[in-house]
Amino acid sequence: RPEQECIAAFLDESCAAIDTAVAAKRRQIETLDGVRQDLIQKAVTRGLETNPGLSQTGNVWMPQIPSTWELVNLKRISEIQTGLTLGKVYEGRLIERPYLRVANVQDGHLDLADVTVIEVPEEVAHRVTLRVGDVLMTEGGDLDKLGRGTIWNGEIADCLHQNHIFAVRCFQHKLLPSFLAYLTASQYGRDYFEATGKRTTNLASTSSRKVGMFPIPRPPLGEQEKICTFLDDK
Repeated sequence: RPEQECIAAFLDESCAAIDTAVAAKRRQIETLDGVRQDLIQKAVTRGLETNPGLSQTGNVWMPQIPSTWELVNLKRISEIQTGLTLGKVYEGRLIERPYLRVANVQDGHLDLADVTVIEVPEEVAHRVTLRVGDVLMTEGGDLDKLGRGTIWNGEIADCLHQNHIFAVRCFQHKLLPSFLAYLTASQYGRDYFEATGKRTTNLASTSSRKVGMFPIPRPPLGEQEKICTFLDDK
């Protein structure tokens, strides 16, 4: 009996120490996440200068931007490709292709452990095939996940995407995919998509129109490159 009590006391103390360590680690992660979010937010909305000159935009989402930047809707500097609608019945010759679902597009990365395949006509597949550099943005799910952007780097050949994922194809002489991805990860991006998302009981959704209307604070291309390099390093 005394030995059992000693073991129980030891286990209680050990569990309490583990709980304390886990709580401290969680606080540390939250602090680092906050630092990361602040770095991204400042870089993509104000640039890398300490005190940039600002200009008024008259836009409720982004009232001020650095004076050398412009504020432009995403649809003006990209092509927004909608995806494959499931459940359609096709006739004629079909080809088999892998396709991405919302579950494959995570916050800032892809989860390709489970990728489904589908049979569609070749012309349909051509219309919804992903290209290297596409920024994948989710249409539905939890409110804080709307519009999250992840860059497609051709991880799977000839891959298609479901209609609940938008493939944003930046005009790369105007907007870098990496800059757009950082914008969607910023607090500014999260605020826009959470505020404009359509909410239901358990889920939320956005639309290609709202994605297209996303106001992009756009620096010159060279400055976009410097900002992305800075954030990649950080």
